[in-house]
Amino acid sequence: MTRVKCNVLLLEYRGYGLSGGTVSEEGIKIDAQTALDYLLDRKDLQSKDIYIFGRSIGGAVAIDLAAHNSEHVTGLIIENTFTSVAALVGQVMPIFGYFAFLLTHRWASLNTMTRVQIATLVLSGRRASLFCRLLNVLPVIKCSLRCARRDDSHHHVTRPLRSLPRAS
Repeated sequence: MTRVKCNVLLLEYRGYGLSGGTVSEEGIKIDAQTALDYLLDRKDLQSKDIYIFGRSIGGAVAIDLAAHNSEHVTGLIIENTFTSVAALVGQVMPIFGYFAFLLTHRWASLNTMTRVQIATLVLSGRRASLFCRLLNVLPVIKCSLRCARRDDSHHHVTRPLRSLPRAS
C-alpha cells in the first residue's frame, strides 16, 4: 500500500474465518465500531481521511458503521451488497421469503442508508443476480452518490473500471 500511500485495516468478524465467537448482527456491529474506534484513537492517523469499504455482507456492515459515524468518516464504498437480508432471502429462495419475519439477522441496509451523510461510491455488477441490486433503489437516498456498474460482472467478481462515471 505504500505506492498509493494509504493504510488499510482489514477486519474479520466474529464467527467468520479463523475468528472465534458466534456470528450475530449486533456482535459484528460491535466489531466494526471497535475497529473504527481503534483508528480514531491513533494519534498518527488523526489528520487522515478514513474510508469504509464493504463487500456483500460487509457492505451492510459498512453502511451501518457509516450511518453511526458520519462525523468521523470521509467516505463509504460498498460493492455488491443487498438492501436487507429479508429481501435477499426472498430473491434467492422465494418460498422462504414468506418466513423472513423469523430471521434474526436483519441488516436493513436500505433503511440505514438514509442516515448516511457522507460521499458514497456504490459498485455493482449487472449480473449480480443473487443479490438485490441496491443501485436500483438508491436514487431516493439523500447522500452524495457515485454509482458504477459493469455488464460483465456478478456478485463474486466485480471487474475494475477504467474510470468512474460522473456522480449521479
